[in-house]
Amino acid sequence: MNGPPASLRDQVVNAAATRPSATRKTHRQRRLTLVLLLLAFTVGASTMLAGRHTDVPERPMTYLATMLAACVIVAILTAYSTLGPTFSALGRSSRFYRILAIVTPIVLALAAIVANVLAPSTMVEVAGHAAPHVSCSTITFMAGAGVLLILLLLEKGSITNSAAAKGASFGAVAAAWATLFISISCPYAHPLHVLPTHVLVPVIPLVVGGIVGGARMLTMRVDQGKK
Repeated sequence: MNGPPASLRDQVVNAAATRPSATRKTHRQRRLTLVLLLLAFTVGASTMLAGRHTDVPERPMTYLATMLAACVIVAILTAYSTLGPTFSALGRSSRFYRILAIVTPIVLALAAIVANVLAPSTMVEVAGHAAPHVSCSTITFMAGAGVLLILLLLEKGSITNSAAAKGASFGAVAAAWATLFISISCPYAHPLHVLPTHVLVPVIPLVVGGIVGGARMLTMRVDQGKK
């Protein structure tokens, strides 16, 4: 059987040289760049919304600095740990993803408590202003759902040890980003408002959504002994 003509081989070689396929490292870098752009958009959009609440007293700078620093750090670290480089092509272990899904909301809740302790005036309800618990929970969940969908699309079809566990970690990451969003835009800082509506309530449906979405959109590794 005759092989392909030399001219065809040359065309294939030249095409591969001029337009090489992106490596796994390149894909990771692109994803992380997109995530950083998403972070900038989140901060910008929430800052614009924050300007609408002119009738509510401003929160203490100590509270704001503590809460926002914690949210930014958690948002970046969790996103990097799920989308960043790993030693294995399968990503991190399922145990890591489960721990991340559990620890992330706990860290955010502790950060909110620390911020309240450092700014004792936030422990007092703002007179004449009822905190919008339902609307804050809804906005936080919607912001997190958008981030979760983007994360799942970025990793769609990727091979992993546990699609459900990785999806759950994506839900926790999305909850961290949503907490960052609402922490900037919501002017209320009382712990009975922040802990339920900004942290704990939205994380439950986001983690469940991550489990369901991960099972559908991510690819499980199949052991060689199984068909």
